[in-house]
Amino acid sequence: MAGISILAGFSYKGQQYDFTRQGFKTLSEMSSYSENYLPPLYLSFCEETGMAYMYNKNNTADPETGKWREFNGGGEGADLSNYFNKTETRELLDGKVDKDGSKVLTDVNFSQTDKEKLDGLENYNDAELRAAIGTNYNSIQTLNGKVGSDTLQTEAQTLSGAINELKGAVDDTTLEERVAANERAITVLNGDEETNGSVDKKVKGGVTEAKTYTDEQIDLLRTTTAIQCDAKPTYNLVTNKITYVKNGVSTTIDADMIWFYYIQSGKLMQSILINGSWLTIVSAGDVNFTEYVNKNNDVVSTFTGDEVDTSKIPDLAAMKALMLIIQNLLDTKMDADNVEDSLTSTSTTKALSANQGKILNSKFADKLNKVFTSDDPEAVANKILKTNSLGEVELGDYDASIDPSSSNAVKNSAIAEALAGKVDKDQGAEAANKVLGTDENGQVTLLNPSAMGNSAENVSYDNEGFPTYTNVKIALDSILSKLYYVEPKITSFNMTPSATEYEMGQTITGGVTFTWAVNKDITQQSLTDCTIDVDDRTASYTSNISANKTFTLTIGDGEKTATASKTISFKNKIYWGSAASQSTYDSAFILGLSNSKLASNNKGTYNFNVENNEYGYIATLSGMKPSSAWVNGFNTDLEDLGSVIFTNASGYTTTYSVVRFKQKSLGSFTAEIK
Repeated sequence: MAGISILAGFSYKGQQYDFTRQGFKTLSEMSSYSENYLPPLYLSFCEETGMAYMYNKNNTADPETGKWREFNGGGEGADLSNYFNKTETRELLDGKVDKDGSKVLTDVNFSQTDKEKLDGLENYNDAELRAAIGTNYNSIQTLNGKVGSDTLQTEAQTLSGAINELKGAVDDTTLEERVAANERAITVLNGDEETNGSVDKKVKGGVTEAKTYTDEQIDLLRTTTAIQCDAKPTYNLVTNKITYVKNGVSTTIDADMIWFYYIQSGKLMQSILINGSWLTIVSAGDVNFTEYVNKNNDVVSTFTGDEVDTSKIPDLAAMKALMLIIQNLLDTKMDADNVEDSLTSTSTTKALSANQGKILNSKFADKLNKVFTSDDPEAVANKILKTNSLGEVELGDYDASIDPSSSNAVKNSAIAEALAGKVDKDQGAEAANKVLGTDENGQVTLLNPSAMGNSAENVSYDNEGFPTYTNVKIALDSILSKLYYVEPKITSFNMTPSATEYEMGQTITGGVTFTWAVNKDITQQSLTDCTIDVDDRTASYTSNISANKTFTLTIGDGEKTATASKTISFKNKIYWGSAASQSTYDSAFILGLSNSKLASNNKGTYNFNVENNEYGYIATLSGMKPSSAWVNGFNTDLEDLGSVIFTNASGYTTTYSVVRFKQKSLGSFTAEIK
């Protein structure tokens, strides 16, 4: 679990962003982020696009990204106009000299002693010395970036005039030594890449150091592992694992510096996980691999005969497997020379030739002729086809009357005669409202219902398994009730007043009233602490209520029951809001907080608007005191301000705890207690 301690600074442990501005959910959130909270240049990430973006305060505002621009690792599209290149750096250094803390550059670089000596000079020709000083001065001005002949000439003349005005004696040797020293210093500054202290050597050293660092970074990227996959991988913050899919197979590995390449929206993408965040670089153009052979998906080394895609490119092993499949299929087929031209009982031929078809037709004709051909036509007339005791087909006689013991066929006329004595299913309109019964002779006939009794109650029913079903009506009613049974249900159950939650200390005066509805006739019902009849659909509980109480309604139809409940509960409130620091905390302070809610635990979200020099406070029942809260993804410790003997607005007294956020003037934010 991530943790944060807000003291003099942040101490963060976890897999979230170090700062809120380091990563944004959407481009809109990123582009609208206040510039007051960003340095001139800043690199961040957008989860919506999976890309890195660079903020530059000098950029023009883009309608979509503001002053942020997509960062692709410094390649095409990176704006380096605000950076010095090597040539510009060398030119700037050429105009500078090394800084010496014991000396400064000045237009008149001599001491008071030198001035006094110059005051004592008489008839001194300093033309050569002035020329040397002027030359040194011009060189120094050039190194300091002051170029232009007019400026140099003017300043040299000014210096020469100042020297002419000096009076008194001066030590020529001292001045000559100083001039010589200046010339040597200028020579060093104008030296080559091997001279210590020269501008060239400093530039060379800086460039070499920068190149060494750049080469190391390039070598690191060049030797980094790369994996081609089907789509952008996912990263699990808890397990520190990366999961990627390659050729439809999912693989999970430890998070490391690994490049992943994949196609997205027709473009080649490359992503790498750095410190728990994805850096994605998109190719400049589209890359289409559809015309290329995929060695993992298109080239096969086995063949099962089930492949639908005939465009696959098999190797030698696959072609050999295909040959074996075809050979096995051919082994199950019939050769043409196996077809016989004769038909015998011992033939094993699997197919018929044209000749055999004719033979078979002749055989069938012969069988039929054997049955129906006879010298005496009357002998075979009005016969039936049957088998004898040997199983041979022959002609035989049929029965002339219906006999249950006969195994022979019955003549149609005998069947018609027997059916003529039966009652037809369709009796016509004149036989309406009749029942099927037997007459005095025991013959089946149609009868009036009165002959069978006036009601099903008059028809007795005897079944040992159901001794209570004494007549047909009871039995039929029982069957129908089970077929069409409807369970009892309470379709509505209301309470007045309707509120079910109250603050500790409140009282519901005069009790509550209930109304309800059911879906069918019932045979029983009851309601907690109320007296009701089976036909009642309203009831009242008239006593005052100041403690938790549940009312349960129960109904039944003799077969099943149904219930519905209303629970009235009394709870303490949670209070939260902002206020200045207090010397003591009491009931008035808690009641003065701007927000409150009834609750049985402290879980949930809390919105704050903390003004300048104020803190965010939360007050709860002592048993529900929170120790921390989540704000913007960070688990923030809360400061415990102690316990308060608290009396709420309803006069109920108990012990509360007060906590607050350690930082003040936090503005608007949402905290969550988990």
